[in-house]
This record gives sequence, structure tokens and C-alpha cells, in this order.
Amino acid sequence: MEREKRAFIEQHKLIHLAASRPLHRRMPDGIQAGMTHALVGEYQNPENQNLYTVPETTLEKLAAEVAKKLDTPVMRVVGNPRMR
Repeated sequence: MEREKRAFIEQHKLIHLAASRPLHRRMPDGIQAGMTHALVGEYQNPENQNLYTVPETTLEKLAAEVAKKLDTPVMRVVGNPRMR
């Protein structure tokens, strides 16, 4: 896949800026930490940062909450909206 990407970039004379790479290389991963904080940080267990207790909800409500937190008008979700 990497070879195909490089060929496409070269063929179309594109410039690829990977500005997020340093954030992904940090420990913990800066992108992952930021997304976790933004989406479920309030549910994080203070004694174990890898454990989250998210209240039961429906897929529809969860998608609406994520869309609101990400400030996006579009959220694509697959599954029964009433599923818990």
C-alpha cells in the first residue's frame, strides 16, 4: 500500500505533510490522548487511566453526543439506533 501511495503522490506532483506524526510518536500518543479526553475523559477512572465507565445509552444518543463533542454536523453510524 505504501508503494501505491508514493506512486500516486509522485504522479500527481503532490506534497504530503505529516504534521501529526510527532504527536503519534509521543508516549502517550498525543492524538489518542486528545481524542480520549474530548470524547470520554469525564468517564475516566482516576485510579486507572485505561478504564472508563460510560453510562448505558443507545447508539443514537452516543452518536449524537460524539457529534456534539466533535462539533460536526455529520456522523455516520452503522447499526440499530436503539441498540444499547
